[in-house]
Amino acid sequence: MLKEKMYQARMEMLLKKGIKNGDISPFDISLYKQLENVYINGLPVSMYIKYLRPIIPPGKCFERSLYMFISLENSILVRGDVLDLEYKYGKTNSRHGWIEIDNYVYDPSLLLKFKKDIYYEIYKPSNVIKCTKEEYLSNKEGKIQYNLIKNTKLNDYLPDGKRRFEVEATIPVISEIAKLSNNKELREDLYNYKKLIKYN
Repeated sequence: MLKEKMYQARMEMLLKKGIKNGDISPFDISLYKQLENVYINGLPVSMYIKYLRPIIPPGKCFERSLYMFISLENSILVRGDVLDLEYKYGKTNSRHGWIEIDNYVYDPSLLLKFKKDIYYEIYKPSNVIKCTKEEYLSNKEGKIQYNLIKNTKLNDYLPDGKRRFEVEATIPVISEIAKLSNNKELREDLYNYKKLIKYN
């Protein structure tokens, strides 16, 4: 218990210092722009990452990091055990997923960009496995999933599009979230997206 408390105190101190120094920052507009022309489950990946985190149960970081990995050039898909999750949920539930680009970590659960050395110092990842695009595409299942996501276009979600059924399942859910939310940005983004896909 003492070890955990010491870790939490150090983690908070490092987070505050990292934010103050500019080594940790929220995902910015340019990142979301890169995610908005790749689609999953009837939505741009940008909306999926930005707005659906609150309703997606813990453990979905693998999917979220995968969608970011597929969407972003030069990204590396990473899996590892992190100390913070180990203290919260136990060793068997400490697995986490994120992506790395150059010297930065993008955490899809926290919606934060970290300098890599700061991230590793704070979360103490172990049993880390990294996967490049080439490695991911060398796996048959990975290649199928990658191509399915990369080849899905906005036209596929139009009224006569081949993936319109995904929109019919997803839009009512995110519309309800928008209705209950005070998030003006979500409402605007959803309104504009519904116009693009001709959804009434």
